[in-house]
Amino acid sequence: MKNQTKLKSLATIILLVFLVSCTKNEVTDIKLNISKSNLILGQTDSLIATITATGDITKHPQTWTSSNTAVGTVSNGLISAISAGTTTITVQAGEKKATCQLTVNDHISPQFTNAALLYYGDYYDTKLSNNFVLYLYNSTDTLIAELNTSLTVTDSIPTGVYEAITNITGFDKFLPTTLVPAFQTSDGTYGSWYVTSKVVCPIDLGYINNTLNAGSYSIQYNLIDYFGNTISGSFYGLIPYYDRSAVSATPNAIKQRMNLSKINTTKFSKSIVHLK
Repeated sequence: MKNQTKLKSLATIILLVFLVSCTKNEVTDIKLNISKSNLILGQTDSLIATITATGDITKHPQTWTSSNTAVGTVSNGLISAISAGTTTITVQAGEKKATCQLTVNDHISPQFTNAALLYYGDYYDTKLSNNFVLYLYNSTDTLIAELNTSLTVTDSIPTGVYEAITNITGFDKFLPTTLVPAFQTSDGTYGSWYVTSKVVCPIDLGYINNTLNAGSYSIQYNLIDYFGNTISGSFYGLIPYYDRSAVSATPNAIKQRMNLSKINTTKFSKSIVHLK
């Protein structure tokens, strides 16, 4: 009886091993968390693949490809926007594939519903201009524009065209009716920026055209960021004013902190300007 029981047990084990060995290592389905993604230049997005398989799934690793790497690239599901256009992102495991259509735009037209104007006086100790920071924002995006006016202006942005300074070599470039482009030093970031929920865009070029009439602003902006996106639109209405000149750092301290040799208006580390 004991021998018969052992034989039955052995037969059962052999049968199980046989059945397991007959199980196919096969991917039966693969899906992506999204089928379409719309990005702006410099922005990234994450794709997540869900795989259904039998047997040993490690036999079928994921392979990611882009049909047009000039528009967008992909690495382990992380897609990056390179230039305007469309591309198809494909993930494959075994014989199964799933795709996501990526559209990259290089023009942003935000609709801002709120604004604020902060006055910092001659923040950079230029003896040439006063410094204002204009915030235009909505529930998700913010445009930060740093503008210079004459030293006689302390409570508003006068009518005029404020063009971005190019080739900053010193604070003597911070003249009235100029816009300060984004720049960074070892101490922090300054100038003009466009901030979304997924990416921070340093403003590089462009202008703001402002008309002030009886306290009401009419602002048209046409700006270009570090990645090459054009950011344009308009804002109309009253803008709350806040005097921040009393809390500014001392002029000498600012000059010491902001070593002009470290100012960089054309090259930014993407790991610094991207929000994770």
